[in-house]
Amino acid sequence: MIRLIGIVLFSTVVMLSGCAYSVKPISMPAVNIYSSYDDKIPGTWIIIIDDSAKNVLREIRASSHVCSAHTYPIYFGDAITTSINRTMHSVFENTIERTNMPTFEELQQIGAKGIVLVKMDTFEPRLRCSMGFWSGTCTASSDIGFGIIVRRQHEKLFAASVGGSKTIDGDSGNACEGAVSILSESISKSVREALERMAERLSNSPKLRRE
Repeated sequence: MIRLIGIVLFSTVVMLSGCAYSVKPISMPAVNIYSSYDDKIPGTWIIIIDDSAKNVLREIRASSHVCSAHTYPIYFGDAITTSINRTMHSVFENTIERTNMPTFEELQQIGAKGIVLVKMDTFEPRLRCSMGFWSGTCTASSDIGFGIIVRRQHEKLFAASVGGSKTIDGDSGNACEGAVSILSESISKSVREALERMAERLSNSPKLRRE
């Protein structure tokens, strides 16, 4: 009995002592795209991802007392840009990735029909944990929003805002390290949900297919 109490007390101390656990969400491009059309949007399109959606870095703590001593740096790296580019490739017949805005002459030389600009509007990850007998449990929630604008030089062809939100529960582990995988899954799935909505809005746009 004394040994059992000692183990529980040790786990409690560990959960309340501080560590930094790095969270790296994985690439999650859109998979389920529901479109009224059988084919992709025709033509070549330039894809530009705004700096707001590149190499995103956040650091959060649990809003609860349990695990609040730990920090969870969240770093997307290339996961977001890879997910966006793969999603765009699923929607448009041909895509060219660019980091800067092309000139009108460049568009003509490439034969591109337009420019697709994607930016991140919101990213709000949250974590809350509670103590259990052997270990704790954590709940991670993530809200993410993207803005997308499609232009032909100065003419706006399409504009939309899409978002995704996912909540995941799981075991926190003996030292709150389990929150890493819970946060990662919550963020990755919220990104996928947002990108699926983005892909559907684009794919079902009659104006993009007429141009």
